[in-house]
Amino acid sequence: MSAPRIIIAGATGYLGTRLRRQVPGDRIAGVVVRRLLPELPGVKWAMGPAGIEPINGEAAEDCVLFHFIGGGRGHRSRDLYDLNVRSTEMLCDFAKACGVRRIVYMSGFGVGGETSSAYFQAKAEAEAVIKASGIDHAIMRCSYVLGGDDEFKAWLLSEIAGGVAHLPGGGEYRIQPVYIDDLMRCFLALAEKDGRLDATYDFIGEPIAFKDFVARLLARIGADTRIETAPIEPFVREAVRLAIPTFSLEELGILLCDIVGPWTVDVAGFRPRSVDEAIAAIVAELPEETGRPVR
Repeated sequence: MSAPRIIIAGATGYLGTRLRRQVPGDRIAGVVVRRLLPELPGVKWAMGPAGIEPINGEAAEDCVLFHFIGGGRGHRSRDLYDLNVRSTEMLCDFAKACGVRRIVYMSGFGVGGETSSAYFQAKAEAEAVIKASGIDHAIMRCSYVLGGDDEFKAWLLSEIAGGVAHLPGGGEYRIQPVYIDDLMRCFLALAEKDGRLDATYDFIGEPIAFKDFVARLLARIGADTRIETAPIEPFVREAVRLAIPTFSLEELGILLCDIVGPWTVDVAGFRPRSVDEAIAAIVAELPEETGRPVR
């Protein structure tokens, strides 16, 4: 399979926006979005409460659909279900109606097995919907994706401005950062692979304690910011009381549960770069006023 045209579901979000910058506009057959913006490329399919109307369905035929709609923030478990599962049901119905050849889905590392996390449960159910659809698919279970305009960047810049990086808990729990462009290249390679895939892949980076990751990042920037660990209770109270907390309850749970797997060696010819390489790429994207990287 060589360079098929693509459809991006969630084209205005973090991943969708980055992917749109990676491919020529004429390769994007269209987008599936909740907010219709005129500058988006191709056919614009609107996702509403009743589903996705397959107008101009011929434009979607034989395309690869990137499914980036989802997330771990919501005030109720129902919000997470609608965001992750209901959207997937709509996209699978749309894909079958229009003759989409493959779905590439952004899931999360930690999905599978028994869990009390509403986010992991919703992602697992979304995966099951895709597998039951009969459409060829590549499901990517990815760890923390960083780089570009991620939510971590906003938090980091705010903490640097205040002179202190406040970490929930002791900061010894580990993350496995994946730089966003490594993920984008892997996604596009999966879209272009020949034959049926019907596969699930882990795409996870080198493990590092969250506290150590933040320390290395601050050192690379050259920021005079101290790191303070803080009791978890204030973060939990904030997550319950505020509409837009620093960390949602689901995000805190995923962060502190310390789910770690082996650093990915190869998916479609790609692997996540090392922690230090990811940090260098992240710092290179920060505003100049943040500070010059340490050489």
